[in-house]
Amino acid sequence: FGLVSAVVLALAPSTRGQGSGVQAFTGATLIDGTGSRIDNAVLVIRDGRVVSAGRSGAVSIPKEARQIPLGGKFVIPGLISAHVHVSDVRGLAPRAYTDENTRRQLGVFARYGITTVLSLGGEQRPALAARDAQGTATHDRSRIYVSGEVVTGKTPEQARQMVASVAEGKPDIIKIRVDDN
Repeated sequence: FGLVSAVVLALAPSTRGQGSGVQAFTGATLIDGTGSRIDNAVLVIRDGRVVSAGRSGAVSIPKEARQIPLGGKFVIPGLISAHVHVSDVRGLAPRAYTDENTRRQLGVFARYGITTVLSLGGEQRPALAARDAQGTATHDRSRIYVSGEVVTGKTPEQARQMVASVAEGKPDIIKIRVDDN
């Protein structure tokens, strides 16, 4: 249930940015990601992580928990987008490989319930920095995994050189585009 917390917190903006303490979200319908639906659910979140979830009465709410009613709302596990381009998108403006734009874009994904993204090419230092900083729990942006620059060498030697160069940035994967021309 770890991914659920970002969506729950997105539904309750008053908890955004609050990583410590205990919250109990009550009364929502929980779609748990296994195909099950739990009506009148309780989700207990401690320090930004879901520690228990289930039907009301089956989950103990700690005395210190701040209760947030979500009656009439649905909670789903966080969504994953496996093909995005984060930093090079800025509406109609030119590409913007900046820390600010990368954080802004990851925030947009999070507000739509997308808790994790895989950027498949073109990312530069700001996206790698965001990826490296995500060991600290935060609910204001999506997690990011990156492939770095796309390898498009025309010869095997060019491709090897590009792979070595891209690998220096320690991407999560390396994307290689084969050019038949």
